[in-house]
Amino acid sequence: MSMSDNSAAHDGPLVSIGVPVFNESRFIRSALGSLVNQTYRNIEILVSDNCSTDGTWEIIQEFAARDPRIKTHRQPRNVGMMKNGETILQMAKGEFIMGASGNDYWCPSFVSACIAELLKDPSVVLAYPKAVYIDLEGNATGPIPTNLDTRGMGVVSRVNVILW
Repeated sequence: MSMSDNSAAHDGPLVSIGVPVFNESRFIRSALGSLVNQTYRNIEILVSDNCSTDGTWEIIQEFAARDPRIKTHRQPRNVGMMKNGETILQMAKGEFIMGASGNDYWCPSFVSACIAELLKDPSVVLAYPKAVYIDLEGNATGPIPTNLDTRGMGVVSRVNVILW
C-alpha cells in the first residue's frame, strides 16, 4: 500500500521510529521493510548509522531513496551507542517516539496497536506489545518474557523497571 492508498491513516499523530544501527547488513533490509510496511502510515523512520563498515549504510540509502518517510544520518566515526541514540532523539519530530533495532522485524500492525492503546488513556506513557525471539535462521523460538506494569510506582521505580 502506498501512502496515498489510505488517507485516513494520516489522521493520527506523527510517530517517530528511531533506528540506531551499527553493522546490521545481515538484517537491516528485513527491519526497514517491516517498518515501511506498517499499517499506521503517519510515521517517520529515523536511521542513524554509527559508521558501519559492512554495507549497512548503502542498504539504508537504498530504502531512503524509495521512501521519503526515511530520514538518515551517518556518524563521521563510531560515537558509541548512547550518542548515536541521542542523534535520533534530535531528529525526531513526532508526538510519539518508538525505538527499533536494525535486526527487529515488526508485524504490520505493531505501530497501530501501540498508538491505539496510548490514545485510549492519556495517563499511559508506554506501550509495548509482546515480542518473540527469532533465531539467526528466522525461526520464532518463543516469547520474550516481560512485565512492564509500572502502575502505582514512583518515577524512579518506573524508570528502573523500564530500563531493566
